[in-house]
Amino acid sequence: MTRLTRSPIPKLLLFLALTFVMAGVYELIWLNRPDYFRLQSGVNVLPLDLERIALAYSTYSDKKPLPGLTLTRDQQDSAEKIDKVYQEFQALSVKLKGDEADLSKRETSLKTNYTSFERAQWQQYELFVSDRQAPAKAKSDAIRQQMNAILAASNAKTEDDLPSGPAAVAHANLGVQLAKSEAERARAEYEAREYGLQHLTEFQKQPDQQHWIEQEAQTKLLRDKVYQEQLATDHAHAEIYDAFEEYRTALQKRLGYGDFLYFSVGAATTATFGDISPNSTTVRLLVCLQVFCSILLTGLLVSDLAREPK
Repeated sequence: MTRLTRSPIPKLLLFLALTFVMAGVYELIWLNRPDYFRLQSGVNVLPLDLERIALAYSTYSDKKPLPGLTLTRDQQDSAEKIDKVYQEFQALSVKLKGDEADLSKRETSLKTNYTSFERAQWQQYELFVSDRQAPAKAKSDAIRQQMNAILAASNAKTEDDLPSGPAAVAHANLGVQLAKSEAERARAEYEAREYGLQHLTEFQKQPDQQHWIEQEAQTKLLRDKVYQEQLATDHAHAEIYDAFEEYRTALQKRLGYGDFLYFSVGAATTATFGDISPNSTTVRLLVCLQVFCSILLTGLLVSDLAREPK
């Protein structure tokens, strides 16, 4: 029993088991978070933090697409798709920014010129109302002149100063006519204002006003165009993330269990070559734990071998 306990075989099997298990752990991490590893291809080192890269690519800039890596066909296709989608996004962004700037200028111009447009509109409106009540107003003015003439002929300042007689009766009759005329004038004004408020476009026919209306129509079309471009840009934004997700999938297919067994053996023996390396605290801690356990098992294994009877 003592001889079996001191045998190096259990330690060796435990060492191998640890190496194989850790390879599976690394592969599982890779499948869920490829950005936790760093791959080296030629002189290019790409941290696979695809969310961060995709976010950078989804904002307007002069950023170039992914570094040129030695890729499989699937990876090459997905990388080319990123290029294509990003170029489309960049073109849409440039167009959107230009149209947004144009829209801002047009809206500022409309706001600046609206005061004069509105002033001209209401001036025409008041002229329309004045014209509609002009006959009744002229009639009322004529009656007032007759009433004033009667007062002047009688040397009276007011109706109360008139002596009883034909002049007072005539003045009173004219007062009744004036009241009717004023009622007609008030009714004409009311109807004119109601009609004018319901047909304001009739007071927008001056050349300057027509120019403002045309500008407003063009601005509305541009506003709709900018809205559609914003939707298209948002769609391209989403396509960038989809393209990176395809790239992630293609890249994940690049490494399998055998690759991480190779990485695990390198970690266990501290003989790595840097082509696959940790890129997160989690993986670094796991590697440190594996290295510590491997060194401990190696020490025990060497100790047992040294105690083997010759």
